[in-house]
Amino acid sequence: HLLECILEVDYTGDVPSFSDGDHDNVIISQNVMYEHQALHVNYTMYNLYWEQDTINPHTHADIMLLSHKTDNLCHPYWYAHVIQIFHVNVQYYGDNHSSDEMQWMNMLFVQWFGHASDRPRGSGFAAHWPYQVGFIPKDDLDAFGFLDPDLVICGVHLIPAFSLGQTTEYLGPSFI
Repeated sequence: HLLECILEVDYTGDVPSFSDGDHDNVIISQNVMYEHQALHVNYTMYNLYWEQDTINPHTHADIMLLSHKTDNLCHPYWYAHVIQIFHVNVQYYGDNHSSDEMQWMNMLFVQWFGHASDRPRGSGFAAHWPYQVGFIPKDDLDAFGFLDPDLVICGVHLIPAFSLGQTTEYLGPSFI
C-alpha cells in the first residue's frame, strides 16, 4: 500500500507487483505504526448536503468504496470492515522517485466483504432483493489488506441476516 501511494500508482483493487529493491527503499521512521481510534469521512448526500461519518473499528467499522471493475455486471461498490486505523511516517529512496522529507501516510487495515451471488434470480433493484455481502474466507489471500482512507466514500450500516444462521468459517482466532 505504501509503495502504491509513494509512486502514485492508481488503485485498481489488484495488488501491483514491486521488486524487492522497491520494498527495501521504503523507510518507516523508527519502524513504528501509530494507531488511531477514529477516521472522519466527509461526503455529499443525495440532496447536496454535506455529511460526516466517523469510522471506529470498535463500534462503526463498515465502509464502502467505489469498485474499480469496469464490467457492467459487477456491483459498483466494494465493502470492507475496518480492523485498525494507522498512520506511518515514511521516506522513499528509489531510482525513479525519492523524498528528502518524511511523509505522513494514513492507512486502514481491513477485512474485505465479498458479494453473495448464491440467489438464483440474482439481487439488486431489478431482482427486488437487497444485495448481500459476507466475509471472504480467511484462507483467501485477498481477505485482508491495507487501504488508503481517501478511497472511502462513507460508512455503511450492514444488517445481519440472522435467518441464514451463524458460522465461524470466515474468521478464526484474532492474530492481532
